[in-house]
Amino acid sequence: ARSSTSSLQLSDLSATLIIRFGQVRDGDGTYTATLTSATAAGSATISFTIDDADADATASVAFVAGAADVGTSTIVASPASITADGSTTSTITVTLLDANGNVVADAGDVVDLSTTAGTLSAVTDNGDGTYTAQLTSATAAGSATVSFTIDDADADATATVAFVA
Repeated sequence: ARSSTSSLQLSDLSATLIIRFGQVRDGDGTYTATLTSATAAGSATISFTIDDADADATASVAFVAGAADVGTSTIVASPASITADGSTTSTITVTLLDANGNVVADAGDVVDLSTTAGTLSAVTDNGDGTYTAQLTSATAAGSATVSFTIDDADADATATVAFVA
């Protein structure tokens, strides 16, 4: 029976986890471990040692964002106050985030915006998890609440833009 002591080392972002397998007897030489992703998107490099000697082989694992989440995705208006003249604009930016707060950059054209006042331009997918549109002010003082949907599901967040005289 062959016997050796091995370990698996995982470097994930800035943390290192070492799993010790101990001695293996009468096996086929295969070691198996389960790698559970962190909540942050990133990557891990897996390496191993045999009898305290570093092996040449490594493997990389990518942890990617999950699906866009209506509860964590955000919307921001900049500026939040504009002149009520029918032509001044505010940039509305939606950032798609998964349930763990990771940016979802590859969702496609899934965001729609609506407003209670003023007019909105078409939504632009910026390809980086953000979507933008221009809100043009109304001609009367007041405010607009801008909301958004992700794949036709209402998001929790809204943005408010004041129209001032």
